[in-house]
Amino acid sequence: MKKGELDPKTHTPTWQELLVGKLRYFGSRDLKASQVDFYFHHFGKVKKLLDLGSGTGSMGKYKPDSDIEVFGLDNDPRAVKQANHYEKAQLYDLERRKLPFPDGFFCAALAKDILEHLVRPKVLVQEIFPLLDYLYGSSFEIKAYKLSG
Repeated sequence: MKKGELDPKTHTPTWQELLVGKLRYFGSRDLKASQVDFYFHHFGKVKKLLDLGSGTGSMGKYKPDSDIEVFGLDNDPRAVKQANHYEKAQLYDLERRKLPFPDGFFCAALAKDILEHLVRPKVLVQEIFPLLDYLYGSSFEIKAYKLSG
C-alpha cells in the first residue's frame, strides 16, 4: 500500500466517501444517448416502455419521441429522484413485490443489467410477459451477462 492510501480492511468510509462512490456509480451506469437509440430502434414504435432497474432515467431522458411514456422501477431512492425528471419512476423492490401494472399495459420492457442482481430472476421475467401487449407487437429486451458458478 502506498503512503497516504487508506487500508480498506481497517478503514470505515465516511458518509461523504460513500456518497462520492454512489455518484461515481450513477455516472458510470447511465446509458449514453446512442445506447438508448439502439434499444428504441430494436423496440420499434412504442407508446409505453417498462424500464426495470431504471437507474437515473436514461431511457426517459433520451427517448426519441416525447409521446413515449417510460415507467421506471429502481430500488435506489436517489436514482429514482433523478429519474423522475425524465420518466415516471418509482422506488420499488423487484424481489419482494409483484410488478404494479395491469396486463397488456406496455408495448416493450427493458431489463438491462439487473437480473444478475436478483435471487430469483425467473420470477420477475415471468411477471413481465403478461404486462406486454402482444397485439401491439411487443418486445422484451434482457441485457445481462451469464453468471459463472
